[in-house]
Amino acid sequence: MGPMDTGLPKLDQFLAAVEAAIADGSFVRLALRNPFGADKTLVSSDIKPVMVKGALKLAFTAHHKTRDLHDNHSPAETITALRVGLGSVFRQGFLYTTGFDLLYDTQGKSPRLKQSEATS
Repeated sequence: MGPMDTGLPKLDQFLAAVEAAIADGSFVRLALRNPFGADKTLVSSDIKPVMVKGALKLAFTAHHKTRDLHDNHSPAETITALRVGLGSVFRQGFLYTTGFDLLYDTQGKSPRLKQSEATS
């Protein structure tokens, strides 16, 4: 991963990394964990790239206690959904790319980012 603008808030840095990974083709998947929102049946959400009618989409799978919900979004819609989701629904986002993994974590006093070697 290239140098991040550390002057930006941690969420903006994370979203910029997601956007760059989607754009350069290194995006493998994204996992949203540790829900704290109003929906008590929500367990987690996974996002993976898919091709739909020749266009890149991001397939969202929301895992609930008794069912899974699927939805496809454009890359721009994905960034908007992540900004909302990581602010009000999930405490953690795990970005997996071919070059690195990045954790966005809001548990604790302030948000943090942790980069590690690629596992996917």
